[in-house]
Order: sequence, then C-alpha cells, then structure tokens
Amino acid sequence: MAIIRHLKVRSFRGIKSLDWHLGGRVMCLVGPGDSCKTTVLNAIELALLPRWNVPFTDADFYQARTEEELVIEVTIGELPNALIRQDKYGLLLRGYSVQEQAIHDDADDGDDDVLTIRLSVDSDLEPQWTVVKDSNPDPRPLSWRDRELLAVAVLGDDVDRNLTWSRGSALARLTDAESSAHVIATANRKAREAVGEMELAEWQRVADQAKTMARNYGVPVNDLRPGLDVRAIRFGQGVLSLFDGPIPVQSFGLGSKRLAALAVQEAGIGKSSIVLIDEVEHGLEPHRIRGLVRTLCEGRTEGQVILTSHSPTPVVARPVKELRFTRYSDGQLDVLACDAGGQDAFQAVICRCPLAVFARSVIVCEGKTEEALCRVLDTAWATGHGGEGFDLRGVVAVNGGGRNAGPEAARQLGRLGYRTTFFGDSDQPIAPNTQELQNAGASVLLWDGRMATEQRIAADVPLATLQLILELGCEIKGERGCLDSCRAQVQKLGGDRTAITGGSIVEWQRNGIQEALLRAAIGNAAHGAEWFKNLNDGRRLAEVVVAALPGICGTPLATKLAALEQWVYAQ
Repeated sequence: MAIIRHLKVRSFRGIKSLDWHLGGRVMCLVGPGDSCKTTVLNAIELALLPRWNVPFTDADFYQARTEEELVIEVTIGELPNALIRQDKYGLLLRGYSVQEQAIHDDADDGDDDVLTIRLSVDSDLEPQWTVVKDSNPDPRPLSWRDRELLAVAVLGDDVDRNLTWSRGSALARLTDAESSAHVIATANRKAREAVGEMELAEWQRVADQAKTMARNYGVPVNDLRPGLDVRAIRFGQGVLSLFDGPIPVQSFGLGSKRLAALAVQEAGIGKSSIVLIDEVEHGLEPHRIRGLVRTLCEGRTEGQVILTSHSPTPVVARPVKELRFTRYSDGQLDVLACDAGGQDAFQAVICRCPLAVFARSVIVCEGKTEEALCRVLDTAWATGHGGEGFDLRGVVAVNGGGRNAGPEAARQLGRLGYRTTFFGDSDQPIAPNTQELQNAGASVLLWDGRMATEQRIAADVPLATLQLILELGCEIKGERGCLDSCRAQVQKLGGDRTAITGGSIVEWQRNGIQEALLRAAIGNAAHGAEWFKNLNDGRRLAEVVVAALPGICGTPLATKLAALEQWVYAQ
C-alpha cells in the first residue's frame, strides 16, 4: 500500500532536527529514555493520519519557540494509484534511490516514485497538509480523505476510540456511513421514549415549578417534563462499542484491548498498511509480545511496521538489522543502524545480554572470564561508591564472544553512540584493532605485557592468592588434570616437570622451580586448559583476585582495573 522512505522533522516538541532515511519494512526504535522515540511516531502519525481538526499548542514547538515553523516531511513510496494520477499529485512525483538513500526532485533511472507530504504549523497554530516538490513553487493541499488512502494504523494511547463507532475510528471506516447514522438516530429516539415512560413524580414536581417560574418571566413554555437530552451525554457514534456478550471490549485488560484495536484497524486497511506501535510491550506478557511481533513482522513484503520498545523481549525476537538506535543531543536526533558487516557479532551480544541495548555504557568483555571479573568488581566497587553499582551508572558488562567477535561488537556499539570500552586479552592481536575501535568511539583496555587475563592475574597476585587459584583449578578440573597442565607448561618454558610433585606452590619452590616460572606456568595452564571459562568458575576466580587487590595496588593488574573503575564512574 505504502512505505515511508524518509522522515524530516524540524522544531517539533523535543526534536529540533531529524533527517532519517528509514531503509526497511520493519524497524524497532530503541534507545535511552527521553530520546524522542515516541515523538518520532507522533510526527509520522500527525503527518499521515486522516484527521482534520488536530489541535496544536505552543508546547508542540521545540522549546515552545513558535517563531520557528514546525515542519514534518514524510516521503512515501509504493503509492496507491489514486494518489499519482495527473489530476491528483502525479505532477509532484519525485524519485527515491534506495541504494544511495537519496531523494531526487526529478526521478533518475531506477528510482522509486515518491511523494513528499509536508505538515507545517506556524505561530497561528493552524496546521497545513501539502504535497511538495522543490522545483514546484506551489505546494498542493492534501485532504484528509487522500491521507486516508495511505492506510496508516496506530497503536498508541487512544485504544478505546478504535473499539467504538466514533468519527474516524477503525470500526467507523468499516461501516457504511448512512447505516451508522440511521442506527444512531433510532437509538436517540428509543432512549428518549424509554425515559418518557418512567415514573418520575419527584422530577415532574420540579418541572412544574420550573414551568410556573418560566411563564412568570415571559418564557412561552407549554408543558415541561423530565426527558433525556442525548446531546448532554454526547450520544454520538462513540456510544456504540464492541461487546463480547454483555461485556464491552473496552473493559478488557490493556493488553487485550491493544491487540483487539490493532486487529480492527488492520481489518479496515489491510496487511499492507503502515503500522505505528508505541511501546509494543505495554500491557502484554512476553509470549504475547513475541506472538504480536511475529504476526506483524515476519515475511512482510508490503507496507511497513515501526515500533518503539523499552523491553528486551521484542529486541531478542527480531534480527539486529531491524533495530534502529536513537541518539539525542541538544535537540538533534539521529536514528542509526548497525553496519551490515557487524550484524553477526552484534546479534550474538544482544542474544546473550539484550539489556545492553538499553544501557548508556557497555563494557564488551572478550569472554566469560572477563565478564565474571566485571560482575564481582561491580559489587566490590559499589561499596566504595556509596552503593552505586553498574546498574545505577547505566553500565552493562557483556560477553563479546571471544577475540574474533568481541572487538567488532564493541566497534558497532561505539558507532551507534553507546559509551563503550573493550576489555580483553593482549596475548594476540584484536580485529578491528585498537585504533579502529577508537575511531568508532570505543575505548580499549588490554592487559600490559601481551597476556591473557589468567596470565596477568598469575603474574601479579600474591603467592598466597596464587595458591588459592591453583586449588580452585584442581577442584574444577581435578587434581591430576590441573597439575598435568602445569607440568606441561613448566616443561614448555624450559623447567623440570618432575619438580611438580603435588598441589603446593611452596613445595614446587623447594624442588627448584623459580617464582617467575611457576607464575607463568600456572597462568598459561589456567588459560590454555580453560580452568575458568564459564561464569560460575570465573566468578570464583574473580572473588579471590578482588580480595587481593588492596595489597597489590602498583601492579599492572591493579592499575588496569583501576582504569576500568575510573571509566565506569566517570561523569
């Protein structure tokens, strides 16, 4: 039926400026609170819905500055034939290049035919809907009946209206206007007759008194009686509602009402409509959210669906290519999408931790060991920061999925406007490299000395702590397996493997193994044999390490973790 190609907004509510090429049939807007996600849907709704008496106030202008004209321009493709006839708006057609994401005032070869609809409001607060083209100095007015052909469905705050036969509602559009008027007129008469047949002796006594007083003042009344004035109770089309047996659908739970209202709207305008849903999760359980999103979005080849959400459920339910990230600063709103080349890495992060999408700051940990360390540090650091942990700082630590995926996920988060740092090993190069991550807006924290996390820990913690780490490894992997991995590393480093005769570091030293060698052997074994490569075991390692930090302040391990702490608590 129609698809929105481009949206331009100027001086509308919280948006001073927005220039957005939508680039898809299904989009879910996510971002921090107060980043104007709802305002974007409101702008589209006001520009396209077939309303004729929209009230505007000064508050609808950016910072209430009515001297700056409010303008919303929506460029629409896949237009109904009725709108592009020569006697309609055919002479105002423009071209849109999907590949270039550009509007051409005169269409080039390969461009899609589009119309640009402009809603403008100046200080007199009178809205004007027109179809515009740069080369045509005379915009053509766009009637509400022509806007109705664009088939826009909205699921927002006015759910109840679409469950009644009120002017402009979905049910009213599905009903013949003449038959509706007849039903209302008949209902008016029957209601008046029903009240007239009631015994209203007390009310009649008062009416007789009013008659006498009216005549005394020269009012030519005949016989006053109590009756039903349907106008006083606004007995119009809105009084006719959908009922389920004796129960009006308007009295259902919020989630059920929202689904019913959307179903009624789609019945009137078809599945090829443009559907706008603010906070798709509102009033719905997770399984109903997934069902709604699947019904709306999967296999869609016509029309368009634009959602907003503050819930991880719809975010996980849809591929990352359908997510759009809102970034707002001083009135400037940008709507960003993930790079095609980074979608796999970013999708994996979202599946593991969908809350990351709603955070302001994200620590992308190379793997589970670093993630577990961050979780323990979260609790430990909160004690020294007035109880403020990661959650109160808007910080989420996520598992990036290893050296190959983690840096790319961090790059995507950085370019999408998240305050991001990549926290990982330095034993092997990362790709994208440090400079590429920084160019995308992400910082990088890697261990000094070309080491993995386990190696850095083993090199810096006190020997008593290292003994505890060895004992954890023996408990997790079994003593034989743990010690065999240490013996292999000692031999690889040029030492005597037979000197490891038990699980005591002190005994190893008595057998001739130097401290530097045993530290390197344990670190290499813990990393290579994956002693702590799950969150539970990684947390056990982290608790031992964090307890030792106050005594090793000057070490590379403590220095790097202090830098991470400073990043988390930076203003």
